[in-house]
Amino acid sequence: MTQYRSFISLTLIVVQALLISGCYTYRSITEDGQNEAVPNTEDAIRLTLNDGSVIESPAFMHVITREPSDLIIGTGQERSTPKTFKGILTSGEIDSVKTIPTAGGEALLCWLKNRSSIAFKPHEYLRVSMQDPPGLWCVGKKTSLGGVSEFRGIVSREQLADIEVEHLDGLKSAAVVAAPVLLAVVLYEIGYQIFVVADRNLPSGPR
Repeated sequence: MTQYRSFISLTLIVVQALLISGCYTYRSITEDGQNEAVPNTEDAIRLTLNDGSVIESPAFMHVITREPSDLIIGTGQERSTPKTFKGILTSGEIDSVKTIPTAGGEALLCWLKNRSSIAFKPHEYLRVSMQDPPGLWCVGKKTSLGGVSEFRGIVSREQLADIEVEHLDGLKSAAVVAAPVLLAVVLYEIGYQIFVVADRNLPSGPR
């Protein structure tokens, strides 16, 4: 019976993880025009362009610059610790950088002035320089009539039809909480009935 309880616990963990992944959806933040729609860097976003194509950019893979900027944004690995870096590095923090050609694109090594360093895999960082115009810069997957391709660049206001941000759906979240509880009750009842039947079938001791 103890092993069965462990099985139930493991099953619930897997089920809840799968359910939570389906609780995220997109909502539009384009209300009074493109000037009012400003997505946070920490949110995953979906951009619909006027030509019907769609760009999906994960969190920390997009940034809005309002003036010429020199920065790197992305998700990388700190080389001296097991920590994952997610955020923006400004020119004041960066000592030097080096791009490394790989089969999947250009990886990036970034040495900081505090003597730490961060490694970025291809398609997991965005680099904006002072020569680049201000605007909405992003890295992500672009879906169009031609298929799915990698996107890295700027999206102008004139190109945008809609901006959506990923958020947690409240109703689906409530279902995620309730579903594992109901599943636990069902599994426990099944296990209990199996245990009772097995116990009845055991040979009785000597009389």
